[in-house]
Amino acid sequence: MHGMRRYAALVVVLLILAAPLLQGGALHGDWRWDLTQAAGYASLALFAATLVVPGVGVLQPRHRRLGETAAMLLAAHVLCALVLEPWSLYYLSWESPAYMLAGIAAVGCVAALLLTSYRPVRLRSHGSYSAFTIWHRTLAVGTALLTLWHVLGSRLFLSPSTASLVVLAMAIALLPTIGRSRWPTGRRVLAVTLLALAVIPAFLLLGYRS
Repeated sequence: MHGMRRYAALVVVLLILAAPLLQGGALHGDWRWDLTQAAGYASLALFAATLVVPGVGVLQPRHRRLGETAAMLLAAHVLCALVLEPWSLYYLSWESPAYMLAGIAAVGCVAALLLTSYRPVRLRSHGSYSAFTIWHRTLAVGTALLTLWHVLGSRLFLSPSTASLVVLAMAIALLPTIGRSRWPTGRRVLAVTLLALAVIPAFLLLGYRS
């Protein structure tokens, strides 16, 4: 089972990273800006892998390392964007596009996931481990959908065709997380997630054509 999880995580990461390569990437001429955007995109791939690799048992250290690395890449993405392009502060307002608001919300969710996963914080914020598990998985699903919305909406790396690979990879990553029998609300979250995975790309495809 553990070997299957590692294999699935590798497939998810490769699908996400291969998508921009299939259309030649999205270089803008400034290598610093390209690396900044690539850091954010890579954080999506690693975060998707954390959804496949469980945070319990023998794979728990790997789950934590993936999560921490994804968070560091995300932090580099945000900070470098603000340094290289100070006008990016505009995106911190409510007037920014919806996909940017989704990205900002995703940053907050990642910070909450990381902080509440540390034992001292977890013991103070949750009365039991089962309560923490439900909270962590629910927030992880929300973060995945927000991040997917942000990446697809930015249109920096993906065309409508290659975006389908990313959607497929995220669906693969989400299904083990939301389908676990120990989660009482698993079926309802599964229905909502699959609906979102269908609606968000359809909305974005219309945007690509406009």
